[in-house]
Amino acid sequence: MKHIRMLNLAAGFAVLLTGMSLRAYDEAPVENGGSISGSVVFEGTPPERKKIEIPKAMCDNPNALTEDVIVAKANGKQMLVNAVVTLVGIEKGKPFSKEQPVLDQKGCVFVPHVVVTPAGADFKILNSDDCNHNVHTHSDLNPESNKAVSPKGHAITHFPEPERIVVRCDMHAWMKSWIVVAENPYFAVTAEDGAFKIDKILAGTYKLTVWHETLGEQTKEVVIKAGADATADYSFKAK
Repeated sequence: MKHIRMLNLAAGFAVLLTGMSLRAYDEAPVENGGSISGSVVFEGTPPERKKIEIPKAMCDNPNALTEDVIVAKANGKQMLVNAVVTLVGIEKGKPFSKEQPVLDQKGCVFVPHVVVTPAGADFKILNSDDCNHNVHTHSDLNPESNKAVSPKGHAITHFPEPERIVVRCDMHAWMKSWIVVAENPYFAVTAEDGAFKIDKILAGTYKLTVWHETLGEQTKEVVIKAGADATADYSFKAK
């Protein structure tokens, strides 16, 4: 009986810890909040994006290219795509978006290449192809998972702890993507214009981090004033 009681206490404590982790961020109204905007520039000669040879019997996707570094031109500059910009350590502020994050398997590649999901939220995995896929997550803080997804099917999973997770399909070795599990809703992923904007931020001093899967991470201290837009620009050099 003593052993059973100890197990029950341990289980209850684990649930409590999990709940504390998921409740580390408090959603609250943000009145007259500030914002921060900027861009992420790539300096130097971009690496060549290589063609991915996908057997047509699996997927008819002859134009698939590697995605580990994507650089696009905008406003006369080379802009870095798929950089994740995040305000770190915010414990209170605007609510998370109600839109469910989705990672699709389409044309035998993951779409999008980088996706951000709130810690603990439902995360949807799709398979838009006519062949079988699996989503194998390689993580440090979250339990590793390997979910098979049948053609035109889907699966739901969760990631309780904030971290960056590399994702692969074991059936198709070229398929790779990243899931960034966010501790708060203050994040953005750069598109082809390399720009980002994060709004509804309570006034204060914060750390703003930009991360790229190949080029690394940079952090700046930013001051957010009520009702004002701050700016922060980043630059990554070719390796």
